[in-house]
Amino acid sequence: MMTMVKPEQKLLAVYNVNLKTRGHLGVMRKVVAQAQGFSRNGVRVTMVCGDGSEIVSLTVINGQQVRRDVIATQVSPGDFFIHVADWVNQHIQPSDFDWAYIRYNPMHNDELLHLAESVVNKSTPLFVEMYTLEYQNEMPADAAIRDQYYRLQLAQWVTGFFTPSAVCESALFLQRPLYKMGNGATWVSAQEPGGLADINLAFNLIGVGYLAPWHGYDRLFAAIPEFIKAYPDVALRITLVGQGPGAEALRKEVQRAGVETWVEFTGALDAEQLASRYVRSHVGLGTLGFHRTGVKYAEPLKHREFMLYGLPFVYSVEDAFSRVALPGVWRLPPDDSVVDLIWLYQEYKKLDKDDVAQTLQTYAESHYSWERQTANILQTMRATSL
Repeated sequence: MMTMVKPEQKLLAVYNVNLKTRGHLGVMRKVVAQAQGFSRNGVRVTMVCGDGSEIVSLTVINGQQVRRDVIATQVSPGDFFIHVADWVNQHIQPSDFDWAYIRYNPMHNDELLHLAESVVNKSTPLFVEMYTLEYQNEMPADAAIRDQYYRLQLAQWVTGFFTPSAVCESALFLQRPLYKMGNGATWVSAQEPGGLADINLAFNLIGVGYLAPWHGYDRLFAAIPEFIKAYPDVALRITLVGQGPGAEALRKEVQRAGVETWVEFTGALDAEQLASRYVRSHVGLGTLGFHRTGVKYAEPLKHREFMLYGLPFVYSVEDAFSRVALPGVWRLPPDDSVVDLIWLYQEYKKLDKDDVAQTLQTYAESHYSWERQTANILQTMRATSL
């Protein structure tokens, strides 16, 4: 009797993210890792994204990129989706993909609608990832209204939505099924390994991300003078990695507080440079300001990344691990109260650093691999498409 081999399943993953990005490095790393994760679950992935001024199609099999094709050149900012829609219309056949997976971008025009229609016209079920359900709270009012106008038209083409936000059973979004997904973590070796400074001589904290008010880094500045007074012989350093609309405002806050000596703005760093900073830091600064945008639950990438590097951290928004008693993970109030650096320093000194690092790494590896996260997404898509 002949054994039937199930044909390889194929996924079209479209991300309006540029591989040459600096400002959104975390998002770029996420989508690459997510595509690799999908591919490690027996799926042939065609990842479409920006690469400098080009739009490229990257074929990923079992975690490895095996092909690169250029879809469009000299692409103007904001024209990503219309070029991808043209490519789908001209080059994709109805049998080419089992599903399409698109990461949502707030809409200022109807280009994403055209892409969604083009995908569905190829008999391909379309799933859309909403990076947070409360994203409009971060937008200017006129931009949010324009996005809402186009977003309401998107649902007709969508089989289902995914989000790392909190999701109730049988939830709907735009009258379509809304499914829970999770974020993962990615390991990159440090460019300059270096050692961790003696905690009795230095206290190094690090925050990373697209600099914006919801990170809440300003909650630390007023506490710096008290820490310096209490521990004059300890070299305090707060390193803020990234760039974004909040960078200039944060710099001004630092100047007003008179703490420029202890706060460093690095700008964007590549993955290896960031990893080097991680291994030289004592405590990570998770998301401390989501209450400012109405977000009560989130799964920030950096929380998972801190764990994977064995780095203790503080945060304030409820996350998937909040009810787990993880050592070296401190949840602070979701408000604008000042972060007590003296208390944090004393709590850190109580830790068994090696034991905490091993516990956090093990937890991240078992819960937040991208292979695991994408397996859950694929299971839902397969069930929905039956």
